Amino acid sequence: MLRNKFRRDFHFLAQEGVALAALFLCVLCLAGAIRPAVAHEPELTYGVVDLSGLDDGTTVKMNFLINVGDLQKALGIRLGDNRNIADSGLLERNKDTVLAYVAGQAQIVDRAGKACVMQDGAAYPEFDAIYVEGVWDCSGLGRSLYYRSTLLLEVMPSAKHIVRLGVPISSPQIPMDAATTEISLVDPPGLLEVTRTYVWSGIEHIFIGFDHIAFIVALLLWARRFWGVVKIVTAFTVAHSITLSLAALDLVNVPSALAEAAIAATIIYVAVENFFRRDVEKRWPVAFALGLIHGLGFAGVLREFGLPGDALALALASFNVGVEIGQLVIVALLMPLLFGTDWLMQRAKAGARPALRTARSETVVFVASAVLIALGSWWFVERTILA
Repeated sequence: MLRNKFRRDFHFLAQEGVALAALFLCVLCLAGAIRPAVAHEPELTYGVVDLSGLDDGTTVKMNFLINVGDLQKALGIRLGDNRNIADSGLLERNKDTVLAYVAGQAQIVDRAGKACVMQDGAAYPEFDAIYVEGVWDCSGLGRSLYYRSTLLLEVMPSAKHIVRLGVPISSPQIPMDAATTEISLVDPPGLLEVTRTYVWSGIEHIFIGFDHIAFIVALLLWARRFWGVVKIVTAFTVAHSITLSLAALDLVNVPSALAEAAIAATIIYVAVENFFRRDVEKRWPVAFALGLIHGLGFAGVLREFGLPGDALALALASFNVGVEIGQLVIVALLMPLLFGTDWLMQRAKAGARPALRTARSETVVFVASAVLIALGSWWFVERTILA
Protein backbone atom coordinates (compact mmCIF):
# COMPACT_ATOMS: atom_id res chain seq x y z
CA MET A 1 0.00 0.00 0.00
CA LEU A 2 2.80 2.42 0.91
CA ARG A 3 4.61 1.51 -2.30
CA ASN A 4 1.51 2.27 -4.37
CA LYS A 5 1.00 5.57 -2.53
CA PHE A 6 4.62 6.50 -3.17
CA ARG A 7 4.22 5.70 -6.86
CA ARG A 8 1.07 7.82 -7.10
CA ASP A 9 2.74 10.76 -5.33
CA PHE A 10 5.86 10.42 -7.47
CA HIS A 11 3.74 10.31 -10.63
CA PHE A 12 1.82 13.40 -9.49
CA LEU A 13 5.00 15.35 -8.75
CA ALA A 14 6.55 14.27 -12.06
CA GLN A 15 3.51 15.56 -13.93
CA GLU A 16 3.72 18.85 -12.01
CA GLY A 17 7.44 19.12 -12.81
CA VAL A 18 6.88 18.66 -16.53
CA ALA A 19 4.01 21.18 -16.54
CA LEU A 20 6.05 23.76 -14.62
CA ALA A 21 9.02 23.29 -16.95
CA ALA A 22 6.70 23.91 -19.92
CA LEU A 23 5.37 27.02 -18.21
CA PHE A 24 8.85 28.47 -17.71
CA LEU A 25 9.81 27.62 -21.29
CA CYS A 26 6.81 29.52 -22.63
CA VAL A 27 7.66 32.55 -20.49
CA LEU A 28 11.27 32.53 -21.70
CA CYS A 29 10.21 32.24 -25.34
CA LEU A 30 7.74 35.11 -25.13
CA ALA A 31 10.11 37.21 -23.04
CA GLY A 32 11.87 38.12 -26.25
CA ALA A 33 8.97 40.44 -26.94
CA ILE A 34 9.62 42.38 -23.75
CA ARG A 35 11.03 45.84 -24.30
CA PRO A 36 14.74 45.62 -23.45
CA ALA A 37 15.02 49.15 -22.12
CA VAL A 38 14.73 49.68 -18.38
CA ALA A 39 11.52 51.43 -17.40
CA HIS A 40 11.46 53.89 -14.53
CA GLU A 41 8.72 53.17 -12.03
CA PRO A 42 5.83 55.70 -12.07
CA GLU A 43 5.21 57.67 -8.87
CA LEU A 44 8.73 56.80 -7.67
CA THR A 45 11.54 59.37 -7.75
CA TYR A 46 15.18 58.98 -6.80
CA GLY A 47 17.57 61.50 -5.31
CA VAL A 48 21.23 61.57 -4.29
CA VAL A 49 22.51 64.13 -1.79
CA ASP A 50 26.28 64.65 -1.75
CA LEU A 51 27.33 66.57 1.37
CA SER A 52 31.07 66.23 0.79
CA GLY A 53 31.21 69.84 -0.45
CA LEU A 54 30.38 71.08 3.06
CA ASP A 55 33.73 69.77 4.35
CA ASP A 56 35.73 72.50 2.61
CA GLY A 57 33.05 74.86 1.37
CA THR A 58 29.34 75.65 1.44
CA THR A 59 27.93 73.69 -1.49
CA VAL A 60 25.82 70.57 -1.77
CA LYS A 61 25.41 68.55 -4.97
CA MET A 62 22.14 66.76 -5.64
CA ASN A 63 20.72 64.80 -8.57
CA PHE A 64 17.30 63.34 -9.28
CA LEU A 65 15.59 60.86 -11.58
CA ILE A 66 11.91 61.49 -12.29
CA ASN A 67 9.51 59.61 -14.57
CA VAL A 68 8.55 61.70 -17.63
CA GLY A 69 4.83 61.02 -17.31
CA ASP A 70 4.86 62.00 -13.64
CA LEU A 71 6.79 65.21 -14.29
CA GLN A 72 4.42 66.15 -17.11
CA LYS A 73 1.47 65.70 -14.79
CA ALA A 74 3.10 67.82 -12.08
CA LEU A 75 4.10 70.64 -14.44
CA GLY A 76 1.25 70.50 -16.96
CA ILE A 77 3.64 70.57 -19.94
CA ARG A 78 4.87 68.09 -22.55
CA LEU A 79 8.35 66.66 -22.08
CA GLY A 80 8.04 63.46 -24.12
CA ASP A 81 6.24 61.68 -26.94
CA ASN A 82 2.95 59.77 -26.77
CA ARG A 83 4.76 56.86 -25.04
CA ASN A 84 6.21 59.25 -22.44
CA ILE A 85 9.74 58.83 -23.78
CA ALA A 86 11.76 61.97 -23.00
CA ASP A 87 12.19 64.39 -25.91
CA SER A 88 15.45 66.37 -25.79
CA GLY A 89 13.97 69.29 -27.76
CA LEU A 90 10.97 69.67 -25.48
CA LEU A 91 13.17 69.30 -22.43
CA GLU A 92 15.58 72.01 -23.62
CA ARG A 93 12.70 74.46 -24.17
CA ASN A 94 11.27 73.75 -20.71
CA LYS A 95 14.53 73.25 -18.79
CA ASP A 96 14.09 76.31 -16.58
CA THR A 97 10.60 75.17 -15.56
CA VAL A 98 11.88 71.69 -14.68
CA LEU A 99 14.81 73.07 -12.66
CA ALA A 100 12.59 75.54 -10.82
CA TYR A 101 10.18 72.74 -9.89
CA VAL A 102 12.91 70.47 -8.55
CA ALA A 103 14.58 73.34 -6.65
CA GLY A 104 11.23 74.20 -5.03
CA GLN A 105 10.19 70.65 -4.14
CA ALA A 106 13.53 69.14 -3.04
CA GLN A 107 15.34 71.39 -0.59
CA ILE A 108 18.02 71.39 2.07
CA VAL A 109 17.04 73.57 5.01
CA ASP A 110 18.35 74.49 8.45
CA ARG A 111 16.42 74.32 11.72
CA ALA A 112 14.89 77.73 11.09
CA GLY A 113 13.63 76.67 7.69
CA LYS A 114 16.10 78.70 5.65
CA ALA A 115 16.82 76.85 2.40
CA CYS A 116 19.92 76.38 0.28
CA VAL A 117 19.73 78.06 -3.13
CA MET A 118 20.34 76.31 -6.45
CA GLN A 119 23.35 77.91 -8.12
CA ASP A 120 23.66 75.81 -11.22
CA GLY A 121 21.52 73.06 -12.70
CA ALA A 122 21.05 70.88 -15.75
CA ALA A 123 18.43 68.43 -17.05
CA TYR A 124 18.96 65.51 -19.43
CA PRO A 125 16.63 62.96 -21.06
CA GLU A 126 17.06 59.36 -19.95
CA PHE A 127 14.61 57.11 -21.83
CA ASP A 128 11.29 57.53 -19.95
CA ALA A 129 12.80 59.68 -17.19
CA ILE A 130 14.39 63.10 -16.71
CA TYR A 131 17.76 63.30 -14.97
CA VAL A 132 18.29 66.55 -13.05
CA GLU A 133 21.51 67.58 -11.35
CA GLY A 134 22.58 70.75 -9.63
CA VAL A 135 24.72 72.55 -7.08
CA TRP A 136 23.09 74.26 -4.09
CA ASP A 137 24.64 77.12 -2.12
CA CYS A 138 24.21 76.58 1.63
CA SER A 139 26.21 79.59 2.90
CA GLY A 140 25.42 80.53 6.48
CA LEU A 141 23.25 77.49 7.21
CA GLY A 142 25.74 75.60 9.40
CA ARG A 143 25.86 71.80 9.59
CA SER A 144 22.51 70.97 11.25
CA LEU A 145 20.68 70.46 7.99
CA TYR A 146 17.53 68.67 6.89
CA TYR A 147 16.50 67.27 3.53
CA ARG A 148 12.90 68.05 2.57
CA SER A 149 11.12 66.55 -0.45
CA THR A 150 7.56 66.96 -1.69
CA LEU A 151 8.29 65.82 -5.27
CA LEU A 152 5.03 64.84 -7.06
CA LEU A 153 3.02 64.80 -3.82
CA GLU A 154 0.81 67.73 -4.87
CA VAL A 155 -0.57 65.68 -7.78
CA MET A 156 0.15 62.12 -6.55
CA PRO A 157 -0.32 61.75 -2.78
CA SER A 158 0.88 58.12 -2.96
CA ALA A 159 4.21 59.04 -4.62
CA LYS A 160 7.41 57.66 -3.09
CA HIS A 161 10.87 59.21 -3.03
CA ILE A 162 14.12 57.33 -2.38
CA VAL A 163 17.07 59.47 -1.32
CA ARG A 164 20.65 58.23 -1.01
CA LEU A 165 22.81 60.16 1.42
CA GLY A 166 26.14 59.97 -0.38
CA VAL A 167 27.49 59.10 -3.80
CA PRO A 168 28.71 55.50 -3.14
CA ILE A 169 26.12 52.81 -3.81
CA SER A 170 26.64 51.53 -0.26
CA SER A 171 25.48 54.88 1.19
CA PRO A 172 22.26 54.83 3.26
CA GLN A 173 19.05 54.90 1.22
CA ILE A 174 16.02 56.37 2.94
CA PRO A 175 12.44 56.01 1.65
CA MET A 176 10.21 59.08 1.90
CA ASP A 177 6.51 59.62 1.22
CA ALA A 178 3.63 61.89 2.20
CA ALA A 179 4.03 60.84 5.83
CA THR A 180 7.81 61.43 5.81
CA THR A 181 8.72 64.57 3.87
CA GLU A 182 11.73 65.62 5.93
CA ILE A 183 14.77 63.77 7.30
CA SER A 184 17.80 64.91 9.27
CA LEU A 185 21.10 64.85 7.42
CA VAL A 186 22.87 64.63 10.77
CA ASP A 187 20.84 61.88 12.42
CA PRO A 188 19.42 59.39 9.87
CA PRO A 189 16.30 57.40 10.87
CA GLY A 190 16.80 54.96 13.75
CA LEU A 191 16.21 51.21 13.72
CA LEU A 192 12.62 51.55 14.93
CA GLU A 193 11.80 53.93 12.07
CA VAL A 194 13.47 51.63 9.54
CA THR A 195 11.43 48.69 10.86
CA ARG A 196 8.15 50.62 10.72
CA THR A 197 8.81 51.93 7.22
CA TYR A 198 9.71 48.60 5.66
CA VAL A 199 7.03 46.53 7.43
CA TRP A 200 4.40 48.96 6.18
CA SER A 201 5.94 48.91 2.70
CA GLY A 202 5.64 45.10 2.59
CA ILE A 203 2.00 45.21 3.72
CA GLU A 204 1.20 47.95 1.22
CA HIS A 205 2.80 46.02 -1.65
CA ILE A 206 0.63 42.96 -1.00
CA PHE A 207 -2.57 45.02 -0.83
CA ILE A 208 -1.84 46.85 -4.09
CA GLY A 209 -0.20 43.83 -5.74
CA PHE A 210 -3.34 42.44 -7.36
CA ASP A 211 -1.37 39.77 -9.23
CA HIS A 212 -0.07 38.33 -5.95
CA ILE A 213 -3.57 38.42 -4.46
CA ALA A 214 -4.93 36.66 -7.56
CA PHE A 215 -2.30 33.93 -7.20
CA ILE A 216 -3.13 33.32 -3.52
CA VAL A 217 -6.85 33.13 -4.35
CA ALA A 218 -6.20 30.66 -7.18
CA LEU A 219 -4.11 28.46 -4.88
CA LEU A 220 -6.77 28.26 -2.17
CA LEU A 221 -10.05 28.03 -4.09
CA TRP A 222 -10.40 24.28 -3.42
CA ALA A 223 -8.93 24.46 0.11
CA ARG A 224 -11.22 23.31 2.91
CA ARG A 225 -8.98 21.79 5.56
CA PHE A 226 -6.89 23.87 7.93
CA TRP A 227 -3.70 21.87 7.38
CA GLY A 228 -4.09 22.06 3.63
CA VAL A 229 -4.14 25.85 3.87
CA VAL A 230 -1.18 25.84 6.28
CA LYS A 231 0.94 23.67 3.98
CA ILE A 232 0.23 25.81 0.91
CA VAL A 233 0.79 29.14 2.67
CA THR A 234 3.95 27.88 4.40
CA ALA A 235 5.43 26.55 1.14
CA PHE A 236 4.64 29.81 -0.66
CA THR A 237 6.09 31.86 2.22
CA VAL A 238 9.34 29.90 2.45
CA ALA A 239 9.84 29.98 -1.32
CA HIS A 240 9.31 33.68 -1.90
CA SER A 241 11.34 34.52 1.21
CA ILE A 242 14.30 32.66 -0.30
CA THR A 243 14.27 34.41 -3.67
CA LEU A 244 13.31 37.76 -2.15
CA SER A 245 16.43 37.66 0.04
CA LEU A 246 18.75 36.37 -2.68
CA ALA A 247 17.58 38.88 -5.27
CA ALA A 248 17.44 41.86 -2.90
CA LEU A 249 21.06 41.14 -1.91
CA ASP A 250 22.03 40.86 -5.61
CA LEU A 251 23.01 37.20 -5.24
CA VAL A 252 20.41 36.36 -7.91
CA ASN A 253 19.67 38.76 -10.73
CA VAL A 254 16.59 38.21 -12.91
CA PRO A 255 15.21 41.02 -15.12
CA SER A 256 12.11 42.47 -13.50
CA ALA A 257 10.21 42.33 -16.81
CA LEU A 258 10.77 38.56 -17.01
CA ALA A 259 9.80 38.06 -13.37
CA GLU A 260 6.57 40.05 -13.80
CA ALA A 261 5.62 38.09 -16.93
CA ALA A 262 6.33 34.82 -15.12
CA ILE A 263 4.14 35.89 -12.19
CA ALA A 264 1.22 36.40 -14.59
CA ALA A 265 1.89 32.94 -16.04
CA THR A 266 1.76 31.37 -12.56
CA ILE A 267 -1.77 32.71 -12.08
CA ILE A 268 -2.88 31.15 -15.36
CA TYR A 269 -1.24 27.82 -14.49
CA VAL A 270 -2.86 27.44 -11.06
CA ALA A 271 -6.27 28.69 -12.24
CA VAL A 272 -6.29 26.18 -15.13
CA GLU A 273 -5.23 23.42 -12.74
CA ASN A 274 -8.33 24.14 -10.65
CA PHE A 275 -10.46 22.65 -13.43
CA PHE A 276 -8.64 19.30 -13.24
CA ARG A 277 -7.32 18.84 -9.69
CA ARG A 278 -9.13 19.38 -6.42
CA ASP A 279 -6.73 17.78 -3.95
CA VAL A 280 -5.03 20.84 -2.49
CA GLU A 281 -3.30 18.67 0.10
CA LYS A 282 -0.72 17.91 -2.62
CA ARG A 283 -0.51 21.43 -3.99
CA TRP A 284 2.26 22.63 -1.68
CA PRO A 285 5.08 21.66 -4.13
CA VAL A 286 3.40 23.84 -6.77
CA ALA A 287 3.02 26.67 -4.24
CA PHE A 288 6.72 26.36 -3.41
CA ALA A 289 7.93 26.24 -7.02
CA LEU A 290 5.82 29.18 -8.14
CA GLY A 291 6.48 31.05 -4.91
CA LEU A 292 10.13 31.29 -5.97
CA ILE A 293 8.98 33.39 -8.93
CA HIS A 294 6.82 35.66 -6.78
CA GLY A 295 9.81 36.29 -4.52
CA LEU A 296 11.60 37.77 -7.53
CA GLY A 297 8.67 40.13 -8.02
CA PHE A 298 8.79 41.20 -4.36
CA ALA A 299 12.53 41.74 -4.70
CA GLY A 300 12.03 43.99 -7.73
CA VAL A 301 9.75 46.24 -5.69
CA LEU A 302 12.15 46.26 -2.75
CA ARG A 303 15.09 47.05 -5.03
CA GLU A 304 13.15 50.00 -6.48
CA PHE A 305 12.20 51.11 -2.97
CA GLY A 306 15.82 50.93 -1.83
CA LEU A 307 17.64 49.26 1.04
CA PRO A 308 19.56 51.29 3.65
CA GLY A 309 23.22 50.27 3.59
CA ASP A 310 23.56 50.68 7.36
CA ALA A 311 20.49 48.57 8.24
CA LEU A 312 20.20 46.25 5.26
CA ALA A 313 19.35 43.04 7.14
CA LEU A 314 16.74 44.77 9.31
CA ALA A 315 15.08 46.44 6.33
CA LEU A 316 14.98 43.16 4.37
CA ALA A 317 13.54 41.23 7.32
CA SER A 318 10.99 43.98 8.03
CA PHE A 319 9.81 44.07 4.42
CA ASN A 320 9.42 40.28 4.44
CA VAL A 321 7.43 40.45 7.68
CA GLY A 322 5.17 43.06 6.11
CA VAL A 323 4.59 40.82 3.08
CA GLU A 324 3.63 37.93 5.39
CA ILE A 325 1.27 40.09 7.43
CA GLY A 326 -0.49 41.24 4.26
CA GLN A 327 -0.65 37.69 2.95
CA LEU A 328 -2.16 36.33 6.19
CA VAL A 329 -4.77 39.09 6.20
CA ILE A 330 -5.81 38.09 2.67
CA VAL A 331 -6.05 34.41 3.63
CA ALA A 332 -8.02 35.31 6.77
CA LEU A 333 -10.52 37.24 4.64
CA LEU A 334 -10.65 34.74 1.77
CA MET A 335 -11.38 31.50 3.64
CA PRO A 336 -14.49 32.71 5.55
CA LEU A 337 -15.73 34.24 2.29
CA LEU A 338 -15.38 30.90 0.48
CA PHE A 339 -17.06 28.94 3.29
CA GLY A 340 -19.83 31.53 3.55
CA THR A 341 -20.45 31.35 -0.20
CA ASP A 342 -20.63 27.54 -0.02
CA TRP A 343 -23.16 27.78 2.81
CA LEU A 344 -25.36 30.32 1.01
CA MET A 345 -25.39 28.35 -2.25
CA GLN A 346 -26.27 25.13 -0.44
CA ARG A 347 -29.05 26.94 1.39
CA ALA A 348 -30.44 28.36 -1.85
CA LYS A 349 -30.30 24.92 -3.48
CA ALA A 350 -31.76 22.91 -0.59
CA GLY A 351 -34.27 25.52 0.55
CA ALA A 352 -33.29 24.83 4.15
CA ARG A 353 -30.47 25.62 6.50
CA PRO A 354 -27.51 23.38 5.51
CA ALA A 355 -24.86 21.94 7.76
CA LEU A 356 -21.79 24.08 8.42
CA ARG A 357 -19.52 21.53 6.65
CA THR A 358 -20.91 21.84 3.14
CA ALA A 359 -19.04 20.83 -0.01
CA ARG A 360 -17.11 23.43 -1.97
CA SER A 361 -19.24 24.75 -4.82
CA GLU A 362 -17.87 23.80 -8.25
CA THR A 363 -19.63 26.82 -9.73
CA VAL A 364 -17.75 29.21 -7.44
CA VAL A 365 -14.37 27.60 -8.13
CA PHE A 366 -14.85 27.33 -11.90
CA VAL A 367 -16.21 30.87 -12.34
CA ALA A 368 -13.50 32.35 -10.12
CA SER A 369 -10.81 30.35 -11.93
CA ALA A 370 -12.09 31.51 -15.32
CA VAL A 371 -11.91 35.13 -14.15
CA LEU A 372 -8.37 34.57 -12.85
CA ILE A 373 -7.31 32.98 -16.16
CA ALA A 374 -8.59 36.07 -17.98
CA LEU A 375 -6.78 38.40 -15.57
CA GLY A 376 -3.55 36.41 -15.74
CA SER A 377 -3.69 36.29 -19.52
CA TRP A 378 -4.19 40.05 -19.77
CA TRP A 379 -1.29 40.73 -17.39
CA PHE A 380 0.91 38.31 -19.34
CA VAL A 381 0.16 39.95 -22.69
CA GLU A 382 0.52 43.42 -21.16
CA ARG A 383 3.95 42.52 -19.73
CA THR A 384 5.28 40.82 -22.87
CA ILE A 385 3.76 41.65 -26.23
CA LEU A 386 2.39 45.08 -25.22
CA ALA A 387 5.39 46.10 -23.09
